Amino acid sequence: MSDNPWPCCHSLENAIFEQAILFVGRFREWGIPIPDGGTSFMEMTFCPFCATRLPPSLRDAWFDKAEELGIGPPYDQMPAEYLSDAWWSPSR
Repeated sequence: MSDNPWPCCHSLENAIFEQAILFVGRFREWGIPIPDGGTSFMEMTFCPFCATRLPPSLRDAWFDKAEELGIGPPYDQMPAEYLSDAWWSPSR
């Protein structure tokens, strides 16, 4: 499986465009938004349209890198490439 943020079908890409599904690039996570007024979402491990297993989250690796760089909460000192998918995406 590639590191392309759209690993399976165009239906997933369209759902993200329509904001029915969230994609958090810096963590490589897909999820269903929870309408609680915040940023909560239920992480998805499979595409709901074609049942393809999605690549694993990189959340732990992101926080490991922050620790390696000596950066802690609120993480506003993270280098710019770590604020998007640029740090893990080979196409960037």
